[in-house]
Formats: sequence, structure tokens, C-alpha cells
Amino acid sequence: MKKISKFSYLTALALGLSTTVIGNSAMVFAQNNDSGYAPRGIRLNSFYVFPVVEFGISHDDNIFRLPNDNARTTGAFVDGPVSDNILTTVGSVTVNSDWSRHALDAKALIDLGTFDEFSGEDYSNYDFGVSGQLDVKRGSYISGKTGFRKRDEDRNSVEDREVDPGASAEDIFGVEPTAFSAQYVGVGFKYNPARLGVVLDLDYKTLDYEDVINAFGGNVDNDDRDRSRVDARLRVGYEILPKRNLYIEGNFDSVDYDQQFDSSGIERSSSGVKTAIGMNFELSNLLLGDVYVGHVERDYDSSTQLDISSNSAGVDLRWFPTRLTSINLGLSQLIEESTEATVSGYLSTATSLGIKHELKRNIILSLGFDYTKNEFTQNAPNQKELEEITGYDLGGTYLISRLLSTSLNFRHEFRDSDIEIQEYENDRITFTVRVHW
Repeated sequence: MKKISKFSYLTALALGLSTTVIGNSAMVFAQNNDSGYAPRGIRLNSFYVFPVVEFGISHDDNIFRLPNDNARTTGAFVDGPVSDNILTTVGSVTVNSDWSRHALDAKALIDLGTFDEFSGEDYSNYDFGVSGQLDVKRGSYISGKTGFRKRDEDRNSVEDREVDPGASAEDIFGVEPTAFSAQYVGVGFKYNPARLGVVLDLDYKTLDYEDVINAFGGNVDNDDRDRSRVDARLRVGYEILPKRNLYIEGNFDSVDYDQQFDSSGIERSSSGVKTAIGMNFELSNLLLGDVYVGHVERDYDSSTQLDISSNSAGVDLRWFPTRLTSINLGLSQLIEESTEATVSGYLSTATSLGIKHELKRNIILSLGFDYTKNEFTQNAPNQKELEEITGYDLGGTYLISRLLSTSLNFRHEFRDSDIEIQEYENDRITFTVRVHW
């Protein structure tokens, strides 16, 4: 009875709101354009409050992100991917101060997902945070932030599953997504009295992963993934021309796992360094960007873990060829953590391209492409070396008024991997109704 009523709710909401056009999430776009559809917020003394409520319906044709010949139903493996319909509900509140000096901001978000057939995939995520800025003098300030997040790990995460080498690569993963929580705190200082600028940031974060039951009834112990991380960043820049800043930057981080050795007997703690030289610029409001080249490396405490080192580059460009069109280009390279027994870590290179065009003032179409290449550092021969994840997005948004908008988005994603069991192909279509003040 619960399944029937839940599916009817999904269907009714889809039919009742079917007047939308093809769309994509455009809340941020709406807030940034001045066409008369941007939310104004609610004035509360010297603060502005921006509440948002969002209802969505999605159809996902491969909810477990498994290859065509290895998906599962409850407790068993079957041929072919498994699809489902998902009802999503998101509520958020952002509070921004409206002071002439100093700043205080707060946010709260709750994200709920309900699956029609596979209730074990239901999720509840939330995010709470506070940040502030204390102006010392013109161009200089001290900043701080703190917050808490709870998430369910995406099924496309390699860390969400374990491959048992003694079971002919049987896929062993939790019957429910792995839940984890993150707590963070950070402080920063910026000194920019004239053309010379200095930025110093210090952040601390902890990650806590919950255990799950795998598809065969056994326990997946995730305590060995719990860790803390300290990040320190120093950037020194100089404005060589108006709105063109040349900078050098150094980043240091230290990752400390709660357990010295994981379930495979491997010591995972490490430290990393990233250096870069780059420029950020703004050219006639038509081209904004930040580009850099540099070097990244990670050194592991254990002598059995191979260190990782690579040259790196980064790009963040926003180009406005016309008043109605924007193009975003991104490139980033990071060394990521891994708990796979034969891997110390991996270099992840992510590239993205996004295009948005205002067909009318209240109709925004979008097109996106993203590609991620993960290069794994092996600690043993004949193990996984490479995976590639490619995604395409097509959508748009219909801004009905300042208070109401609808969107429809389609995404196609696929992963190629040296380990066949970790490959997948996935299509997802999402319809959303959003109320914002």
C-alpha cells in the first residue's frame, strides 16, 4: 500500500506540474540576473533571509551504478540495471547580513530522497553552517566559518563498494548507501591595502563514516575511513594592471586516519603539498577568470605506499559572448584519498564546459559536459590504473515569477574502468518545482 501511494504521488505531481519547459537548476542564475525574476529575500532587521523549497521527480535507469550484466534486487544479483523513480524534497534557508562593515552569514539545508521501489536507497542529507567577516581596515579582514554536514555517499563512488579478489570480482557493497558526516572549522586573513595582497587560510575537517551491511549479509566496517584533515593556504598577489592580478600560492595539508592501520593492514595517513603560479583577471566584464600552473605531491607515512607527484594546472573561465549567453570552462587537478587495498591514492583531473542561453528573459536553456580522469598509483602489479567518467547535461528553466520556477534536466553519464565490474552507464531525468522568496 505504501508503494502504491508513493508512486501515485510521484505521478500526480508530475502531471499537475507538466506545464514546464525543458530546464535545468537555475536558482543561482536567477539570483544573478536582473531581469525582474531574481528573488528579493525577506528583510529582517539588518538581515536578508532567502528561503527555498524544492520538489523534484527523477527517473534513474541504473540506481546502483552497475554494468549491464551485474545489478541486484534485494539481497540477490540479477541481469541488467535496476531503475526507479525518486521523489526529492529540498528545503533551505540562507541568511545574509546587510551591514556597512563586517558580515555574518548562515545557512541550513535539508535534502530528502524517497525511492519508489527500493526504499533502502532513501536518503536524508543536511547541512548547517555559519560564516563571518570582521573588517580590520579598508581592504583587510579576518574571516571565520564552522559547520556540520551529513551525506549519503553516491553509488558512483568507488569507495562505496569493495571488490573481493577471491570471489571472481563479485561486487560487494552496502545494501544501503554509506552515510558519513563532516564537521569543519576555518579561519582566514586577507591583507590588501593597495596593489599587494596576501591571503592566509587555515581549515580543519573531520570525516566519520558509518558501517553498512553488504549484499551477502556481512558487515562492511568503515571505521578505517574515519579521518581528520588540516589545510593551510598562503597566497601572495600583485595587481600588475587594473583587475589583473599575478599571484603565487602554496598549500599544505595533513591527513590523519583515526586507525593507524585499515582493514587491509595498510597505514593511510599522509601529507600533501601544492604550489602554483597564476593570474586572475576581469576583461571588460566579458571574460573573467583564474588560470594557474603548478605542482602537486603527496607523501604517505607508510613505506609500502607509493608517493604521488605530478605537475598540475587549473582553469576557471567565465565568458559572456553576448548579453544572453554565458560559457564556463573549468579544469582542476587534485590527489584524492583511496581505501582500495592495492592503491595509495589517485590523481584526479576534472574538466567541465557549461553553456547557458536566455531564450527569453524567463526561459534559460543549458548544455553541459564534464570529464574526469582518475589515475591510480598502484602498490602491486596488474592492478587498476585508470578510470574515466564522462557526463552530458541538457536542460533549462522556466522562471514563472520571482517566487516560482520550474526546471527539467537530463543527464547521461558513463564510466570506463580497468576493473569491468566498476563500469556503468546511467541516464537520469529530473523535473523540479522551486519556490523561492
